[in-house]
Amino acid sequence: GEVRGTCNEKSATGKCCQKTPCCTIGMASLLLGAGIALAGYFVSQTIYNSKVALNTASVKGLAEQFVKANVAGWDISVKVTDSSGRPITELYKEAEAHQQEIIRVLRAGGFSDAEIDASVLQLTNNEYRDDNQKLVEREQIVYGTVKVRTGQIEKVKPVRKEVNQLIAKGITLVNGEPDYRFSKLNDIKPAMLERATKNARIAANE
Repeated sequence: GEVRGTCNEKSATGKCCQKTPCCTIGMASLLLGAGIALAGYFVSQTIYNSKVALNTASVKGLAEQFVKANVAGWDISVKVTDSSGRPITELYKEAEAHQQEIIRVLRAGGFSDAEIDASVLQLTNNEYRDDNQKLVEREQIVYGTVKVRTGQIEKVKPVRKEVNQLIAKGITLVNGEPDYRFSKLNDIKPAMLERATKNARIAANE
């Protein structure tokens, strides 16, 4: 039941004086208390930061709308090819006649001259030679394009079928695929932006 210690110093009377490490114990208690306080601060700071992070979110709104195309266009290319040496003037006349036949079909289908554009005819020459560079064949091609740009979407498909019938008449042509567009995006953009903003707010509240 006794506590023994080593006598470090003697008093003036010669008795052994036992020192108690009170300063050390007090310092340890102070450090322990500070550690607990700091731990509490870090924990609370972490919880606070987590709450801040949870209350901040980045959301995006999306708005989709199906619209009907209001502009259509397609190109019809035509060409006349000859390798027999026919005069170029004849080739031009034939190609021009083919262009006019295409325009006639387009007009009959309900398209106006303002919606039809015939390009200027062009001429190209191709030469074919053998391994000895001897001329084997000379080919002359006169070609041009008829372009259609219209808002009469419903007429495009049936008129294209009528244009294809010209192939049976000996006209060499390529009836290109139509390109459909919607040109009034700015008219519907405000309503779409409003819906997108509303959808973003709904997503943020979920």
